[in-house]
Amino acid sequence: MKTPVKVIFFEAGFAGGSVNRLLTVLQRWDHADLPCAVVTFFNKKKAAQLLTLGGPVWHRTFAFQGDSQPDLFRKYAGILLPTMHFLTYFFRSFVILMKNPGALVYINNTPYAHLPLILAAAAFRRKVICHLRSMNSLTRLEKLLLGYIAGFIVLSNAHKSHYALQGIAEEKIKIVYDSIDLSRFPAKPPNTISEASPTAVVVGSLFYLKGQDICIKALALVKKVKPDARLFLVGEGYYEEKLRSLARELGIEQNVIFFGFSEKVNEVLSECAIGILSSRKEAIPNCVHEYMASFLPVIVSDLPGMSELVVDRESGFIVPQESPEELAKHWIELLDDESMRHRMGMRGAQIVREERFSPEQEMRQISAAIKAGRNLP
Repeated sequence: MKTPVKVIFFEAGFAGGSVNRLLTVLQRWDHADLPCAVVTFFNKKKAAQLLTLGGPVWHRTFAFQGDSQPDLFRKYAGILLPTMHFLTYFFRSFVILMKNPGALVYINNTPYAHLPLILAAAAFRRKVICHLRSMNSLTRLEKLLLGYIAGFIVLSNAHKSHYALQGIAEEKIKIVYDSIDLSRFPAKPPNTISEASPTAVVVGSLFYLKGQDICIKALALVKKVKPDARLFLVGEGYYEEKLRSLARELGIEQNVIFFGFSEKVNEVLSECAIGILSSRKEAIPNCVHEYMASFLPVIVSDLPGMSELVVDRESGFIVPQESPEELAKHWIELLDDESMRHRMGMRGAQIVREERFSPEQEMRQISAAIKAGRNLP
């Protein structure tokens, strides 16, 4: 007998933290309580990870090739028309929803990437929950379709305020902090100082918005005081060649190590002294949780919501965006003071071990939001 699906997770992202977060959620999902299915329209490399999932009633992968996400609209003779990707996503989701009556739709990340799906769900008067994992300005098209979305999940109080100002009713917005699986990280700080103690690390896709160029510029300033200082860049992306070129121009190419993508980030972090986030635009990325879980002090951009995770001058430093000078100042300060690194690292580890960041709490809250959307007990 076919198990009726109660929620269908849809992902249309290309790569990065939001896709990884969905995979993490599904690996821990209580399928007996809310049987789910998964539909993905993202890059083949990421889509392949679905094959390792256990539990979902079924999954469909409509993956695409290429290094960027397909456009939903194109202009022809000055007229904005839907692309083949838009039409494909609409008709495939339309058929899926038709075959699964009563299933709630869960959108991972921005509504814009899922506009065809929202329209299909509206045709069936199907409830939609949107998990906003980034902090974007809503487009006019998105604002027109807000009435078709029953509820929103955001990552912090700052994110809630941001989207409330854009027209989303506050009663529709629920805050759910991203969790971290602490089993992958040490329970205690290391007893000895790593030989690579002058090393700072940035984990994240090598994209312009991630701001690794700011870190490289800061490292050039740090190196004048600390010649052995190094920077690990863990990730891959289109911006790598420009970053390599910048390091060469500044004469610090030997101090910048490009790790590429790694499945064992925790092992890389164990060889580092400081975790850095210098993003120009970001929600609350998983890498900051990982730094703190690894007992690393952090230096992070003053992004909205970051103060709900990082306590300035207690677990690290919150610095202005686009300021390699401020970043370098605190980088040097931490390298100079081992006791400060230890104290801030301990405080950060304490924070990420709070209940609000536990996987169990995240699952309970997401399940509650879905049940509320479905009007379930």
